[in-house]
Amino acid sequence: ITQAIILKTYRIGEIHKGVTMLTKDLGIIHAIAHGAWKTKSKLRSFTQLFNCIKVYLYYNPVKQSYKINDAESILLYDTVEPSLKKYYIISICAEVTLKSSGGGESVGEMYYLFLNILTILEKINEQDADFVLIQSFRRFLQMTGYKPDFNYCSQCGKDLAKPGEIYYSEGMNGFICSHCRNMHAIPLSPGMCRYLEMTEKVDLIKAVCYKVERKSEKMLITALSGIVETCIESPLVSMRSGEGIL
Repeated sequence: ITQAIILKTYRIGEIHKGVTMLTKDLGIIHAIAHGAWKTKSKLRSFTQLFNCIKVYLYYNPVKQSYKINDAESILLYDTVEPSLKKYYIISICAEVTLKSSGGGESVGEMYYLFLNILTILEKINEQDADFVLIQSFRRFLQMTGYKPDFNYCSQCGKDLAKPGEIYYSEGMNGFICSHCRNMHAIPLSPGMCRYLEMTEKVDLIKAVCYKVERKSEKMLITALSGIVETCIESPLVSMRSGEGIL
């Protein structure tokens, strides 16, 4: 028995549902919900995408597989899906979770981070949803040991303390100096750096209340998503498919 967030579903045969979940105790697991595609199945609604449930699992040691025997609702996220922007943000978070194997050793932290993201997205206005994405990237990087360093260039080690000399370039695992930047590098203003520093140690819900201007917001999403892609060693397909919406 554990708590789980549904990250992915797929059809098995006519009526069975394959479910990929982020669990609080077991990390990422794949399970079968027998008959969950039936209209009257109790498991049909509980195993909808991004629902948080208390799940009763049976583990078959011979087949090394999980089966969902029963489930109870913890939080059903009915208000996220109607907002296309919020839906893409959740999809991006789910993709990061899956491609990082649930954050590796930080699976418990990853579970609660994802749960907080879902809870906050339900409550906030759509125009503030981008700040949830920024903070989810920032907290994922910090949790997995890839926290960007504002003090030194990730390429040459030069001191980045001087304002106006911090950049991000695609494919980098951190920030770089003016000498290491290329023509496509994104400059990070002192205000953007202060924003990231100010929100580092506050709760997610409080961090989302801090704001930067729209241009800086988009640049931060680009920079942090690029570092996340380097961390998970894979492009974020959901980011690309959501261009023009995010």
